[in-house]
Amino acid sequence: MRVNITKRIQTLKGRRYCPVVVTDSGGIQPDWVVVGGNKEKHPEGCYYLEWQENGQRKRQSVSNDATIAFNSKVSKIKELDARAAGIDVRASDDSTNRLELRTAMNAFLEKIKRSRQNRTWQGYKVVFGYFLEFSGKNYVEDIQRTDLLDFEIFLREKRNLAPRTVSNKLNCVKTFFDAQGMPKPLEKSDMPRYAKREVEIFEDHQLIDLYRSCPLRDQVLYDFMLMTGFRDQEARYVSRSKQITSEWRKLATP
Repeated sequence: MRVNITKRIQTLKGRRYCPVVVTDSGGIQPDWVVVGGNKEKHPEGCYYLEWQENGQRKRQSVSNDATIAFNSKVSKIKELDARAAGIDVRASDDSTNRLELRTAMNAFLEKIKRSRQNRTWQGYKVVFGYFLEFSGKNYVEDIQRTDLLDFEIFLREKRNLAPRTVSNKLNCVKTFFDAQGMPKPLEKSDMPRYAKREVEIFEDHQLIDLYRSCPLRDQVLYDFMLMTGFRDQEARYVSRSKQITSEWRKLATP
Protein backbone atom coordinates (compact mmCIF):
# COMPACT_ATOMS: atom_id res chain seq x y z
CA MET A 1 0.00 0.00 0.00
CA ARG A 2 1.21 3.51 -0.81
CA VAL A 3 1.30 5.97 2.08
CA ASN A 4 2.49 9.54 1.59
CA ILE A 5 3.66 12.06 4.16
CA THR A 6 2.69 15.71 3.87
CA LYS A 7 3.08 18.67 6.19
CA ARG A 8 0.39 21.24 6.79
CA ILE A 9 2.12 24.60 6.65
CA GLN A 10 1.28 28.27 6.32
CA THR A 11 1.72 29.66 2.79
CA LEU A 12 0.80 32.93 1.09
CA LYS A 13 -2.44 31.25 0.01
CA GLY A 14 -3.25 29.99 3.51
CA ARG A 15 -2.64 26.59 5.07
CA ARG A 16 -1.67 23.88 2.62
CA TYR A 17 -0.69 20.21 2.74
CA CYS A 18 2.72 20.01 1.08
CA PRO A 19 4.82 16.92 0.29
CA VAL A 20 7.90 16.46 2.43
CA VAL A 21 11.46 16.36 1.12
CA VAL A 22 12.72 12.78 1.08
CA THR A 23 16.40 12.00 1.70
CA ASP A 24 18.49 9.63 -0.43
CA SER A 25 18.03 6.93 2.23
CA GLY A 26 14.24 7.27 2.06
CA GLY A 27 13.80 9.21 5.29
CA ILE A 28 12.31 12.66 5.87
CA GLN A 29 14.41 15.81 5.83
CA PRO A 30 13.11 17.57 8.96
CA ASP A 31 11.15 20.80 8.34
CA TRP A 32 11.68 20.76 4.55
CA VAL A 33 8.72 20.58 2.17
CA VAL A 34 8.02 21.14 -1.53
CA VAL A 35 5.96 24.26 -2.27
CA GLY A 36 5.13 24.97 -5.90
CA GLY A 37 7.99 22.74 -7.04
CA ASN A 38 10.53 24.46 -4.78
CA LYS A 39 12.08 23.19 -1.56
CA GLU A 40 11.31 25.41 1.43
CA LYS A 41 12.05 25.14 5.13
CA HIS A 42 8.96 25.33 7.35
CA PRO A 43 9.53 24.51 11.05
CA GLU A 44 5.84 25.16 11.75
CA GLY A 45 3.04 22.73 11.06
CA CYS A 46 2.20 19.08 11.60
CA TYR A 47 3.00 15.99 9.53
CA TYR A 48 0.13 13.99 8.05
CA LEU A 49 -0.21 10.53 6.54
CA GLU A 50 -2.24 10.24 3.34
CA TRP A 51 -3.49 7.04 1.69
CA GLN A 52 -6.36 5.66 -0.37
CA GLU A 53 -8.97 3.43 1.25
CA ASN A 54 -12.00 2.16 -0.66
CA GLY A 55 -11.39 4.76 -3.32
CA GLN A 56 -11.34 7.63 -0.84
CA ARG A 57 -8.39 9.65 0.37
CA LYS A 58 -7.70 9.32 4.07
CA ARG A 59 -5.62 11.74 6.08
CA GLN A 60 -4.29 11.37 9.64
CA SER A 61 -2.21 13.79 11.71
CA VAL A 62 0.77 12.14 13.36
CA SER A 63 3.25 14.64 14.83
CA ASN A 64 5.35 17.73 14.24
CA ASP A 65 8.44 15.53 14.56
CA ALA A 66 9.86 14.03 11.34
CA THR A 67 11.10 10.83 12.99
CA ILE A 68 7.73 10.07 14.56
CA ALA A 69 6.03 10.84 11.24
CA PHE A 70 8.29 8.41 9.36
CA ASN A 71 7.76 5.64 11.94
CA SER A 72 4.01 6.24 11.74
CA LYS A 73 4.19 5.79 7.98
CA VAL A 74 5.93 2.43 8.39
CA SER A 75 3.28 1.29 10.89
CA LYS A 76 0.44 2.45 8.63
CA ILE A 77 1.85 0.55 5.65
CA LYS A 78 2.04 -2.63 7.73
CA GLU A 79 -1.52 -2.10 8.93
CA LEU A 80 -2.89 -1.57 5.41
CA ASP A 81 -0.98 -4.56 4.05
CA ALA A 82 -2.40 -6.71 6.84
CA ARG A 83 -5.93 -5.56 6.08
CA ALA A 84 -5.42 -6.27 2.40
CA ALA A 85 -4.41 -9.81 3.38
CA GLY A 86 -7.63 -10.21 5.33
CA ILE A 87 -6.12 -9.78 8.80
CA ASP A 88 -8.28 -7.88 11.29
CA VAL A 89 -6.15 -5.16 12.91
CA ARG A 90 -8.91 -3.04 14.40
CA ALA A 91 -7.99 -3.96 17.96
CA SER A 92 -4.53 -2.44 17.62
CA ASP A 93 -5.68 0.66 15.77
CA ASP A 94 -5.69 3.06 18.75
CA SER A 95 -2.38 1.98 20.21
CA THR A 96 -0.32 1.92 16.99
CA ASN A 97 -1.71 4.63 14.75
CA ARG A 98 -2.87 7.39 17.06
CA LEU A 99 -0.49 9.99 18.39
CA GLU A 100 -0.11 9.89 22.15
CA LEU A 101 -0.39 13.29 23.79
CA ARG A 102 2.61 12.77 26.06
CA THR A 103 4.77 11.54 23.15
CA ALA A 104 3.83 14.53 21.01
CA MET A 105 4.58 16.95 23.85
CA ASN A 106 7.97 15.33 24.51
CA ALA A 107 8.84 15.61 20.81
CA PHE A 108 7.79 19.26 20.81
CA LEU A 109 9.91 19.93 23.90
CA GLU A 110 12.94 18.38 22.22
CA LYS A 111 12.44 20.69 19.27
CA ILE A 112 12.14 23.72 21.58
CA LYS A 113 15.27 22.64 23.45
CA ARG A 114 17.29 22.56 20.23
CA SER A 115 16.12 25.90 18.87
CA ARG A 116 15.18 28.16 21.77
CA GLN A 117 16.60 29.43 25.05
CA ASN A 118 16.61 27.18 28.09
CA ARG A 119 14.11 29.33 29.98
CA THR A 120 11.69 29.02 27.03
CA TRP A 121 12.05 25.24 27.15
CA GLN A 122 11.50 25.27 30.93
CA GLY A 123 8.36 27.37 30.48
CA TYR A 124 6.86 24.95 27.96
CA LYS A 125 7.80 22.00 30.15
CA VAL A 126 5.88 23.44 33.11
CA VAL A 127 2.83 24.19 30.96
CA PHE A 128 2.79 20.70 29.44
CA GLY A 129 3.06 19.22 32.93
CA TYR A 130 -0.02 21.21 33.96
CA PHE A 131 -1.93 20.09 30.86
CA LEU A 132 -1.11 16.41 31.35
CA GLU A 133 -2.19 16.74 34.98
CA PHE A 134 -5.44 18.39 33.91
CA SER A 135 -6.36 16.28 30.89
CA GLY A 136 -7.52 12.70 31.21
CA LYS A 137 -7.14 12.13 27.46
CA ASN A 138 -4.26 10.14 26.02
CA TYR A 139 -4.30 11.07 22.33
CA VAL A 140 -3.83 14.35 20.48
CA GLU A 141 -6.82 13.62 18.23
CA ASP A 142 -9.13 13.49 21.25
CA ILE A 143 -8.38 17.04 22.37
CA GLN A 144 -11.08 19.55 21.49
CA ARG A 145 -11.27 23.31 21.75
CA THR A 146 -13.47 22.92 24.83
CA ASP A 147 -10.61 21.09 26.56
CA LEU A 148 -8.42 24.15 26.16
CA LEU A 149 -11.15 26.39 27.50
CA ASP A 150 -11.51 24.10 30.52
CA PHE A 151 -7.73 24.20 30.93
CA GLU A 152 -7.98 27.96 31.35
CA ILE A 153 -10.38 27.43 34.25
CA PHE A 154 -8.01 24.84 35.72
CA LEU A 155 -5.11 27.30 35.65
CA ARG A 156 -7.17 30.07 37.14
CA GLU A 157 -9.06 28.16 39.85
CA LYS A 158 -6.90 25.14 40.67
CA ARG A 159 -3.48 26.69 40.19
CA ASN A 160 -4.52 30.19 41.30
CA LEU A 161 -2.61 31.86 38.49
CA ALA A 162 -3.04 35.51 37.56
CA PRO A 163 -4.84 36.35 34.28
CA ARG A 164 -1.63 37.42 32.54
CA THR A 165 0.11 34.18 33.54
CA VAL A 166 -2.90 32.15 32.42
CA SER A 167 -2.80 33.91 29.06
CA ASN A 168 0.92 33.16 28.61
CA LYS A 169 0.46 29.48 29.41
CA LEU A 170 -2.57 29.18 27.16
CA ASN A 171 -0.50 30.64 24.34
CA CYS A 172 2.07 27.88 24.87
CA VAL A 173 -0.62 25.19 24.64
CA LYS A 174 -2.18 26.94 21.63
CA THR A 175 1.19 26.97 19.86
CA PHE A 176 1.62 23.25 20.51
CA PHE A 177 -1.80 22.20 19.21
CA ASP A 178 -1.48 24.53 16.25
CA ALA A 179 1.76 22.69 15.38
CA GLN A 180 -0.17 19.41 15.56
CA GLY A 181 -2.56 20.69 12.91
CA MET A 182 -5.51 21.35 15.20
CA PRO A 183 -7.66 23.94 13.36
CA LYS A 184 -7.91 27.15 15.37
CA PRO A 185 -7.21 25.72 18.84
CA LEU A 186 -8.35 28.99 20.40
CA GLU A 187 -9.91 32.15 19.06
CA LYS A 188 -8.53 35.55 20.03
CA SER A 189 -11.68 36.16 22.06
CA ASP A 190 -10.99 33.01 24.10
CA MET A 191 -7.85 34.42 25.66
CA PRO A 192 -8.27 35.85 29.18
CA ARG A 193 -8.18 39.59 29.47
CA TYR A 194 -5.84 41.34 31.85
CA ALA A 195 -4.85 44.88 32.65
CA LYS A 196 -1.44 45.69 31.28
CA ARG A 197 0.87 46.86 34.02
CA GLU A 198 2.00 50.43 33.62
CA VAL A 199 5.75 50.62 33.28
CA GLU A 200 7.43 52.64 36.02
CA ILE A 201 9.60 55.37 34.62
CA PHE A 202 12.61 56.61 36.56
CA GLU A 203 13.28 60.33 36.56
CA ASP A 204 16.69 61.71 35.64
CA HIS A 205 17.65 62.51 39.23
CA GLN A 206 16.78 58.95 40.28
CA LEU A 207 18.99 57.49 37.54
CA ILE A 208 21.85 59.74 38.61
CA ASP A 209 21.53 58.63 42.24
CA LEU A 210 21.38 54.97 41.13
CA TYR A 211 24.46 55.38 38.97
CA ARG A 212 26.46 57.03 41.75
CA SER A 213 25.62 54.24 44.18
CA CYS A 214 26.86 51.52 41.80
CA PRO A 215 30.36 50.02 41.99
CA LEU A 216 32.71 51.04 39.19
CA ARG A 217 32.24 47.72 37.36
CA ASP A 218 28.46 48.23 37.21
CA GLN A 219 28.93 51.83 36.08
CA VAL A 220 31.05 50.63 33.14
CA LEU A 221 28.41 48.05 32.24
CA TYR A 222 25.68 50.68 32.54
CA ASP A 223 27.60 53.05 30.23
CA PHE A 224 28.28 50.27 27.75
CA MET A 225 24.63 49.22 27.48
CA LEU A 226 23.45 52.84 27.37
CA MET A 227 25.82 53.84 24.59
CA THR A 228 25.45 50.67 22.47
CA GLY A 229 21.76 49.98 23.01
CA PHE A 230 22.61 46.36 23.88
CA ARG A 231 20.23 44.44 26.10
CA ASP A 232 21.12 41.90 28.78
CA GLN A 233 21.82 38.84 26.62
CA GLU A 234 23.52 40.84 23.88
CA ALA A 235 25.86 42.40 26.43
CA ARG A 236 26.45 39.01 28.05
CA TYR A 237 27.74 37.38 24.88
CA VAL A 238 29.44 40.29 23.13
CA SER A 239 33.04 39.50 22.15
CA ARG A 240 35.91 41.57 23.49
CA SER A 241 39.43 42.23 22.29
CA LYS A 242 42.35 41.28 24.53
CA GLN A 243 42.98 44.92 25.41
CA ILE A 244 39.36 45.55 26.41
CA THR A 245 39.28 42.29 28.38
CA SER A 246 42.43 43.32 30.27
CA GLU A 247 40.95 46.74 31.16
CA TRP A 248 37.66 45.08 32.19
CA ARG A 249 39.45 42.73 34.57
CA LYS A 250 41.27 45.66 36.16
CA LEU A 251 37.94 47.36 36.85
CA ALA A 252 36.37 44.14 38.12
CA THR A 253 39.21 43.52 40.58
CA PRO A 254 38.29 44.85 44.08
